[in-house]
Amino acid sequence: MARHKPIRAREFLRSDQTTDSDDEWRYAVEKLHRLQDLVFEIMVERADELIVISGNVASEQVKRLIAEILTDYDPKAQLSNELEVTAPFRSAEDDDFTIEMKGGLTLDAITPAPIISVERYPSFSSNEKPAVGRKFQFEVDLSTIQGGREAIKFDLPSDWQMVAIDVDVYSAQLVMEEKMKRRKVALFEDGRSLPARFQGEVVGVTEEGTVDVLVKFTCEGRASGMARVSFKVEEGNETEVAGSSPAQLGVAAMNAQVRATPPDMTISIYKAGPPTSWIWMVDAPHTQNLGAAQRHGTIDMPDPEAFATELLKQCPTLTKPRHASRLRGIGEQIWARAPEMFRLLYKDMREKFGPRFSIQIMTEEPHVPWEMMFPDGQSGIQNPDHLFMTHPICRWSATYARDMRPQIESGSIASFVPNYPGGQALPAAIAEGRWLVSSLGARAMDPTWDSFTKFWTTDLPKERVAVLHFAGHGENKPDPRIRMLDAYVSRDDVNGAVKLGSRDGTFVVLNACEVGTADMRLGLASGWTERLIKHSFGGVLAPLWKVEDDCASEAVRTYLGKFCRGMPMGMALLQARKAQRDQSATPYAYICHGDVNATMR
Repeated sequence: MARHKPIRAREFLRSDQTTDSDDEWRYAVEKLHRLQDLVFEIMVERADELIVISGNVASEQVKRLIAEILTDYDPKAQLSNELEVTAPFRSAEDDDFTIEMKGGLTLDAITPAPIISVERYPSFSSNEKPAVGRKFQFEVDLSTIQGGREAIKFDLPSDWQMVAIDVDVYSAQLVMEEKMKRRKVALFEDGRSLPARFQGEVVGVTEEGTVDVLVKFTCEGRASGMARVSFKVEEGNETEVAGSSPAQLGVAAMNAQVRATPPDMTISIYKAGPPTSWIWMVDAPHTQNLGAAQRHGTIDMPDPEAFATELLKQCPTLTKPRHASRLRGIGEQIWARAPEMFRLLYKDMREKFGPRFSIQIMTEEPHVPWEMMFPDGQSGIQNPDHLFMTHPICRWSATYARDMRPQIESGSIASFVPNYPGGQALPAAIAEGRWLVSSLGARAMDPTWDSFTKFWTTDLPKERVAVLHFAGHGENKPDPRIRMLDAYVSRDDVNGAVKLGSRDGTFVVLNACEVGTADMRLGLASGWTERLIKHSFGGVLAPLWKVEDDCASEAVRTYLGKFCRGMPMGMALLQARKAQRDQSATPYAYICHGDVNATMR
C-alpha cells in the first residue's frame, strides 16, 4: 500500500493560558507523525481559544485519535474537528474499527485475511509524582515489552496496520474531567504504539500513601481486560519531582477477538476506592448523546453477599401466581442500588433501541444478581420488566476476563443424570437426559463420581466436548456439591487436574434440582462457576436457588435446544426464561456465565 502524504502542521498558535512549551508541541507532533500512514493530509489552525483541524484521514478512529492528541496539547481550548474520512472503497460512515482493522485498502481484500495473535502488555508511566492539591499526569500504554505483566492477546487479521483500544480510568484519589476518563491507545503492526495521556487533580491518598488507578481496556465495544496501578505520593507535596513514579501493577486480561460480536452495552463492576465502594463503568457504542454525560458511577454496598442473600432467601418458596409480584419487588430493590448514571442511560437506550439490545456484565462482585433488575415506577420507562426478561444478558468474572470465549466449538454432549434409588429419583431430570440423547444426540454417561471426575481429567474423550450436562440433586453444606449415584462431586474437585475446559472450552450445565437448602446459590457465589471459569470452561448455566424439577427441566431443554442449534447464548436463555415465567419462580433462577453473543458453531 502506498504511503499517504506526511502530516503538515502549517500553522499553530500556542495558548497563553496553558504551559504549552515547545516540548509539549513537539510531543504532539511526534504522536501525529505516528499516524502518517493513515492520514492523507491534515492542517491545524488556531484562532484565540479555538483549534480547528481539517484535512483527510483514513477512518473515524484516526479522526478521533487526532482530536485526542490536540486536546492533550491544550486541554482548555475548544476543538473543531473538521477532518473528513475519505478512505477508498469504503463508506465513510463506518464507525470505529475501519480499514486498518479489516485489512487492505483495495478491492482485492474481499476474502478475509488469516487471523494471527498479537500480544501487548499494559504499562504505566509518569514524569512526576502525585501530590495532594496538584495536577497529576500519567500515561497508559500497551507495549511489546513484558515487564513481568500478563499479556492481552488480540486476534487480528494478518494484514492489520493499526488498532485503537479504548481506555477508561477511575481513581478515588483523582478528580478528572469527563473527557479525561476515556482515551485511546493506538497499536501499530510494527510494534509501535500511541499511549493515552490522563490528568486529574489529586484530592486524597490511600492509607498506603498512594494514588490508586483502575484501568479498563475495550476493543471494538468488547471488554478486553483491566489493570490496577498504584503511584506513590511524593512526601511533602513538592511541586516538581524528577524521574518516573514507581507503580505497582495488577492485571486481568482477556483474549480480545476483533471478529466477535460485541454487546450493545457492557457493565463492568470493580472494587475501587473505599472498602465499601464499587465502580461501574458502562460502555455502550453509539450512545454519545444518551443518558448522563458520565459513563462511570460508584455505589456504596458494604456487604453485597448479605444484601443478595436477604433478597433471594424467599425465592425458593414462592408459588404461582404470587411469584411474579414478589420477584418484581426484588428486582426493583436491585434497580435502586445501581448507579444513577446507569439508570439514566438504560432509560434512554430503551426509548431509542427498544427492549432487545444485548447486555454483558463483567464483574468482580459475584453475589448480586444485577440481571434481575426491574425499573421502578420512578424510572420513566414504559412497560418495564426485569432486564433478563427483556434483554439477552450474560455475566462473566472480571478476574478471568481473558478466558471469555466468543464462540463454543460444536462437538459432543456428555450427559450425567443419576437415577437415584429409594424414592429420590427426579423424573423430569431423567426425562431431560433422555431428551438430550434423542433430540441432540447426547451421550448418556455413567453418573458416578469416578466416571464424572475422570471424564474431565484423565479419561478425556477423543472427540471435542461442546456441552457437559448434569441434572440431579445438589446441596450447599458442608460445601456446594452435586450428587452422583455413589458420592458427591464438590467444587474442590474442580482443580488443576481438570483438563477438559482448556482443551475444548466446554459449556457446562449444572441443573441441580431440589437442592435441599434454601440458601443454595449454585449460579453465583457458590464457587462452582468461578472454579469452572478459572479452568477455561466456555460458559456455565446454573440456578441461583432451589428449583422445581419439572420447570427446571423444561427451561434447560428449551435453552439447549436453541443454543446448540446456533442461537446466541444470551438470546437462548432469554427465550427459555420467558417461555416458563408464568409457571413458577424457577425460570427466574437461571444465570448464565459467558459471552452474551457467543454461538455454537
